[in-house]
Amino acid sequence: MTEYPVVFDITRPERFERPQIFLRIIIVIIISIVSSAVGWIFGLVYLVLPVLAAIFVSNRGTRFIEEDGP
Repeated sequence: MTEYPVVFDITRPERFERPQIFLRIIIVIIISIVSSAVGWIFGLVYLVLPVLAAIFVSNRGTRFIEEDGP
């Protein structure tokens, strides 16, 4: 097996600077807040759509399936 043609030559810093660590922590906090704020919307849609489909089917029965079904 041949080696992958891309090689990374990165030197790790001996010590991270305090502002850089603080900035990374702030970015992680912001990303987690945004993802949780958007995530509940998708969770709600995931739970509400089957309930709405069940309500439509139970109200109109076979007529719903004939008109709007696949």
